[in-house]
Amino acid sequence: MEIHFLAVANFDNQMSVFHFSSNDREQLNVVVKELLSAGSEISSDFSLHFLKTNNCSFESVAKMDPYFADADCYEDVGEFVALVKQNKGA
Repeated sequence: MEIHFLAVANFDNQMSVFHFSSNDREQLNVVVKELLSAGSEISSDFSLHFLKTNNCSFESVAKMDPYFADADCYEDVGEFVALVKQNKGA
């Protein structure tokens, strides 16, 4: 099973999601800490979610939970943090 780490932000009725998946909990913890450190001043502007699927893709997340089907997916922490900072208060 793959563990998916999602950080979800909504701006102008569009969902943006940072996505990382792994079956290695230590690797997951490193990425969670990286996001929280990089985005410490904006952490109230996104929510964190964890879930499991049989596949590492974001598409498997959207298939399991259609809530994520129309989300813009980001797999780079810096890019996601920059997007949230740019849209902070939007």
